[in-house]
Amino acid sequence: MNFEFFLKHPYSPGRNLKVLIVSLLTVTCISVLLLVTGLPTHGELSAIELTQSVLLLLACVAHCKRAYPLPSASLARLIHMGLALLTYSFLLRELPIHEFGGPQIGPTLQTTLRLIGVALWVVVLLKLLRQIKPIFAEKWAVLALPVMSLTVLGCLMYTASWPFDKAVFASLSPVLSAFIEEVIELNACILLFSASLAKSSMLNSTPLSQAMAPESQAS
Repeated sequence: MNFEFFLKHPYSPGRNLKVLIVSLLTVTCISVLLLVTGLPTHGELSAIELTQSVLLLLACVAHCKRAYPLPSASLARLIHMGLALLTYSFLLRELPIHEFGGPQIGPTLQTTLRLIGVALWVVVLLKLLRQIKPIFAEKWAVLALPVMSLTVLGCLMYTASWPFDKAVFASLSPVLSAFIEEVIELNACILLFSASLAKSSMLNSTPLSQAMAPESQAS
């Protein structure tokens, strides 16, 4: 089995919840082991940071590949496009792009990639605004999708890492605070990667225009 297999056979986290929990616990234990053994656990080139970047890159690619073959008017396509951009944005945050190619190339490359991201977000948000009523009509169905529920959990974990990134807790040493931040973000990346392989088939063939049908009939 390979990456393509999982893209073609999305899973339901309800059936694989134990595997997901074990994965989160395992990477946390490995991270603690790295800290205890004195290996670098934070910093832009640490093993944890690199793992985060790889997971986010795979998640972005998975969402793009799953969105491409879907009908252009389907709700699932729009969801995967938005989630691909979300993981792309997180990836830009994690990668030290400003260091690529030296001081002349790195900052320019970083700015270019960020502008591309902003432009793509504008396109996706305009699509969302044009279809806000049918999407709102399907809000509970969308939020109940495994791909969305895992993404929301991943984003919440990213948010939970913010106090440690800013060293809000004075009782923690800077090293320990940075370590906790990286571990939380690593678990968030695992959830986001899992979300990219989770089921969204319920809305794969549902055109956004059809989502308005119940509302039109009711009126």
